[in-house]
Amino acid sequence: MGRPLARRARGQRGRPEASRAGGGDPGLPRYGRLGGGGWVSPRPSPELAASLAPLEIGWVAVHGALDPVQDGSLLAARVWDLEGIAAQHRRFEAGLPAVAEVAGAGPEQSYRDRTLLVHEWRRFLFRDPELPRQVLPANWPGHRSRERFLELARALAPAADRYVDEVLGPPTG
Repeated sequence: MGRPLARRARGQRGRPEASRAGGGDPGLPRYGRLGGGGWVSPRPSPELAASLAPLEIGWVAVHGALDPVQDGSLLAARVWDLEGIAAQHRRFEAGLPAVAEVAGAGPEQSYRDRTLLVHEWRRFLFRDPELPRQVLPANWPGHRSRERFLELARALAPAADRYVDEVLGPPTG
């Protein structure tokens, strides 16, 4: 697993479509652009005031239901590139080995593989706005890729943890 994940990590650096796939500003992945200076987020953002104050950007937060009532999935599809994000989840999942393939790996290899796996998964923090299930397309691949990520990370953890213990030595205290 280490080699395929290492090649994937190197191959995806600097790809401009990776930063745009969320639909909004690459620095604001949880926000989708409505147009006319408006942005939307699936959840409140307590950090917003502190982030925008130094930039002297005015803003207004509005929380509540869509009124008039609209299909939230249509809004989500309009402001986020859900097809692009779905394709990234499918590619991520397709590149993952089966748990059985990594089960016998030694501590050092498990540590390396788990580190690369987590690194690849963390990219979704900058791409996927983690929209509520009710606004996502049926059979959203992000749920399946998350489960596969967690399954593989759990399988690698015991041996990876042993490697960390070996390298750091016994705790002092």
